[in-house]
Amino acid sequence: MHDPDQARLLARSAQDVDVRDDSRGYWMYRFLAGLFAGFAITHLGFALFADMDSLRYFGRTWSTGYAWGEVVLFSALTLLFAYLGWRTKPRGQRELRTSG
Repeated sequence: MHDPDQARLLARSAQDVDVRDDSRGYWMYRFLAGLFAGFAITHLGFALFADMDSLRYFGRTWSTGYAWGEVVLFSALTLLFAYLGWRTKPRGQRELRTSG
């Protein structure tokens, strides 16, 4: 048998938990920022320390310019996703959350 008071208590505790806080995609942006930061660091290592004249990948010899271009691209994507993931929420959303 189900106790009605217990059911109300469970429903109220489920309402108190705000699962919507990170469901807006902030966690995905944070993950992508870290992923592209790793890519940027890896390509920076290739650009600085690898002998690019002898780097053959997919049957093609890659130059240093490609590695530096990828460093710039992945760094820009890191900054974009970091901004989207860690930006402050608009003032209206903060007030709505605290007043509820």
